[in-house]
Amino acid sequence: MMKRNSVFFILTFATLPLLLIVALFSATPGGQAQPGAVQFKDQNNDPISGEVRVLCFAGATAVSPFADRLIHVTNGQPEPLPDGCTHLVALRLRHSQPAGKRLGPAYDIYATSWQPGETQPLPANGDVIISDERPLTLFHIVASLGWNPAPNSAVTSVADVTAALRQLSAVLYDWSEGQMAVGPISVASGGARWAEADLRFSPANDKRPSAFVGGITPAPIAYSGAYTNTTYTPAATYYGRLWDGRDAFVEGDGRWTQPSAYRTIAHEWAHYALFLYDAYQSSSGLSGYCICDELAATGCRVGVPDASAMAYHYQGAEFWHKDTHLTVANFCYDTWQFHVHGQPDWDTLAQWHIIQGLTLPFPPLRQPVPQLTDGPALGLAAHLFGGEPGLRVYLPTVVGGGTAVPAPSEPLVNLFLDTTSPPGASQPSQVYLLKGDPNDPTHILPQGRITGDPLGANLGQIHLLDVEAGDAVRAFVDWPDGGGRYTLFNNDAPTGDIFTQSNPWSYVLEHSFTLADNRVAALTLSLRDDDGLLLAPIAQICSLDAAVGCHPDWRISMSDAGGWWQAEFAPLPGQAELPRYLVARILDGSAPAVQKEIVQWLQVAGGVGPTHNDGMAPLLDDVVMVNTPHPLADAGDCNVVSYMPAANSDALQAPLPPGIGGFIGSPLDIRITLFPGECPILVPGQPIPLPIVVYLNMGYSQDEVDRLGLNEQTQLAILRYAPNSGWAVWQQVSGNDDLNWLTTVTTDDGIYAIGWRP
Repeated sequence: MMKRNSVFFILTFATLPLLLIVALFSATPGGQAQPGAVQFKDQNNDPISGEVRVLCFAGATAVSPFADRLIHVTNGQPEPLPDGCTHLVALRLRHSQPAGKRLGPAYDIYATSWQPGETQPLPANGDVIISDERPLTLFHIVASLGWNPAPNSAVTSVADVTAALRQLSAVLYDWSEGQMAVGPISVASGGARWAEADLRFSPANDKRPSAFVGGITPAPIAYSGAYTNTTYTPAATYYGRLWDGRDAFVEGDGRWTQPSAYRTIAHEWAHYALFLYDAYQSSSGLSGYCICDELAATGCRVGVPDASAMAYHYQGAEFWHKDTHLTVANFCYDTWQFHVHGQPDWDTLAQWHIIQGLTLPFPPLRQPVPQLTDGPALGLAAHLFGGEPGLRVYLPTVVGGGTAVPAPSEPLVNLFLDTTSPPGASQPSQVYLLKGDPNDPTHILPQGRITGDPLGANLGQIHLLDVEAGDAVRAFVDWPDGGGRYTLFNNDAPTGDIFTQSNPWSYVLEHSFTLADNRVAALTLSLRDDDGLLLAPIAQICSLDAAVGCHPDWRISMSDAGGWWQAEFAPLPGQAELPRYLVARILDGSAPAVQKEIVQWLQVAGGVGPTHNDGMAPLLDDVVMVNTPHPLADAGDCNVVSYMPAANSDALQAPLPPGIGGFIGSPLDIRITLFPGECPILVPGQPIPLPIVVYLNMGYSQDEVDRLGLNEQTQLAILRYAPNSGWAVWQQVSGNDDLNWLTTVTTDDGIYAIGWRP
């Protein structure tokens, strides 16, 4: 070794004068690169100095890059490129936006060396122009599954979500005309990184995809729109276990790798990250589509791309562009998108950086001129998916000793009612899995509802997710119109049939969320025990976040407050707010028993939409949406919507209106606060009427409608329960058979349901 080194030193020293002479004669004035060497320049043909991200290829037709590096560049000249880098693409970081919910960026904005849709890299010699006029925003996405999928899951896996994000990148690139795509990703399971995640997947089989508008923002920001104001706050998008465009439980037809599913993620991402609003409803509550009523059925294409993806995204669509879609029905100008921003989608996108208060030397989203076309394929941008610049490191698999932990299972179970007179149609149901000790669980996973055709006392089936030894199941079934409530209290991990018991306990559970500075500051649970069964009730709330779960500080003894047991929850130390989607549980600490336990999911839906002065931006596309076109000054933190499955024995057992055969899904207890100035004092059992009319949208299950053989236009109705008068059919404004929602007008919150007529 010493001899080889010595020889190398001698040869180098001997040739040094010759190398210096060659270098002097080959150098060009001004420190420019020698002919044939690569030089990086900007759109003004000026040499670049700083860091440049370079993807190296071994040839013009190489399938993928072999290196992705940050290269230091001085006056246009880079440090040595990796050996074999004959072709390249280059990016120059122009802005990195912090995520807020986690360390690291939410997205990076680059100048690039290629035109959107290009597939071949450039030769690694001569001038390479990295232009601000070819911007590309790469989103850093974190997704979290709130459960651990079984190996080879028949429902959803981490691989499914990863593949869906790759498809999301292609859809975003298409819709943005090659100006946005997905970069680094992280997909976790078991609730890991839940609080950091942009995409949060619940194990529930009845959760509709939804998104908080502007939730990508790192901190609350105020926005003044065309007619109203709002505050965008850090939040997330939500999904169930599956989505086929109609329901979240149709296995084999709703995996996230399928177009209806990943295009839905793209639609929700446009709410969350692009600040766009829906274009499938007018500000008078009527259903329709921008840019034409035929969008969902046949499309609107007459020589130009269909739009808008914010109206109906399940087939080819683009964002609404006024110079392309010249013949546009007036409906577009009466949508919630126009009501908020006062302009088409692409005009809003051109101000995307302004909405967020970004100071940039160029607009990262440029409107297509003169017209948009069907968006480009990912091309070279596909190589940026899931990666970051740096060396590729492959770690060996680490095998530890000890006994292997059994993997979670996903048993398909049948649920039976304990009754001799089984119902002829499925009834509202909820199923939950308690992880760990059933008396003090670590997590509670909402599983959704029973599905399928009832057969005798068998109400149907459900695939339970993440079942392990020691887990417990809770199930609640309501047979309305006097049929009774049935509950399951099983402390054994279920593997087959499960059986409910008749439960005559009569109670009313209500909830209310309080906001402070547009954050969820408190939750109050109020329970009226009509039968006086509870001796020492305990209330707890649980997050799907693996790091939090059913935190001990969220297990509280309820206090007696004038005939109502009450408990108030606050964020844990270090938390900015309470979870906006959580599970609540009430049990009797003196003697746990089936007839004295309640488990419920709760959802905060932001403020009344589309925007109201300084109020929290709304959650869109979920099973409940509340909108009004009438701005209400100074609503601020007195503007909040939330809901949960109704837990009111009086309502659930009250007679249904004449001509109503039952419910589609579960009745929901919907709390709506919209009040100017000082917030009203909320008293359990005493709702406060709203000062203005709002439009209430309620979603329903297409599968259940089809199974009952119903005509959606004539046989569905919105019902409301009033304590003094019972159930009544509420005035219906509109409905949408494609997106499966009905709309009513109201000035009251309370318990609402979708009923069906035989």
